[in-house]
Amino acid sequence: MKTKQQHNRARQEQRASHPKKTTTPAGEHRHVILPEEDFEFWDRGDYIELEYLRVRRLRHKRGRTAKERKYLAKHDAVEARIQSDPKTVLNQAREAIDQGTVLLLKLIRSRKLRHDYPEDSWDDAVECFTSRLGYMNQQFVRLSEDRTPKTCFHLWYQAMNLADAIVRLAAAFPEEFRSMAESSLMMPSLRARNPKFSCDSETIVEVIHLAEKHPARDIHDNRTRIGALCHYLVAEIVEKVQGARREKDSWKFYAENMPSSDGLPLYVHPDHRKHYLESWKLPELHGHADEWWEGRVREMVRYEFDRMRKNPTRNPALWQELEKVTDHGTDSSKRAALDKYCFNKLEQIAGKPALAASPG
Repeated sequence: MKTKQQHNRARQEQRASHPKKTTTPAGEHRHVILPEEDFEFWDRGDYIELEYLRVRRLRHKRGRTAKERKYLAKHDAVEARIQSDPKTVLNQAREAIDQGTVLLLKLIRSRKLRHDYPEDSWDDAVECFTSRLGYMNQQFVRLSEDRTPKTCFHLWYQAMNLADAIVRLAAAFPEEFRSMAESSLMMPSLRARNPKFSCDSETIVEVIHLAEKHPARDIHDNRTRIGALCHYLVAEIVEKVQGARREKDSWKFYAENMPSSDGLPLYVHPDHRKHYLESWKLPELHGHADEWWEGRVREMVRYEFDRMRKNPTRNPALWQELEKVTDHGTDSSKRAALDKYCFNKLEQIAGKPALAASPG
């Protein structure tokens, strides 16, 4: 029986030897660069508004293609049904979700799509189930950010149920959670009004090895609220950069089998390509806060600032603190304050550079 690595290697080699057909000239890859309006919807996961935006543009377009006319006709047919008979559409949506869920659960039960290897196992039906669940959760959060009626109410109880499950199952099956927990900064938990109640978190943290492989594992409550919030933000960014650095070797196979001049295949999107290449240029983190700040972290901090500025519900606590420390000043003053606090946290995480040995 093949190991998982042998199985994956065979699939990679097969894909590399049979590249996808494309009308793009050899060596040229046309990546989609979204307009600002489109990107804001995409960034929030608001794919429905993206669809309506596309429809509005198509209605003003002359000489639509057959494919575009078909797209408009399909959209308009659904819209007409929603406007004329919303309850029937609701029932149809409910039945489709219920039937699809039951089918997936039966597939999972059958184990027909399960792959077992000595070092790992997975099930294609489970992967399908969790991918759809992830999409639904993304939309659930977005609707809650928009204060859609009752979504925050339901978000509370769904989050409680999931956190309770994590607390129970992590204590019962710590080995199932360990591989994720080791590189994660935090875990889902249940909090009480009394801060001394830990919901058994100390025991669980120990058995699942929480954050043991995270580059900024020693996050803690700082002297100020904004310090704690910036510490968490920078720790997450540092992990993203370290993750990109760890992936460098894994890209070598693809680069060897496809046109590449920088260690990445041409199909990698320019934004992702930039993140990888700039992360790879950095020295090791310890003692090099300045290089990391200039080379990658500052840009990522400012990207998060722009996302908060456009949508404060993305990180309302940090946005409130930025308003406080700048006395509700300008966006530029808030960004400068965020830069200052985040650089200080990066220095704490990176540590001081080693002192050069004095000549003998």
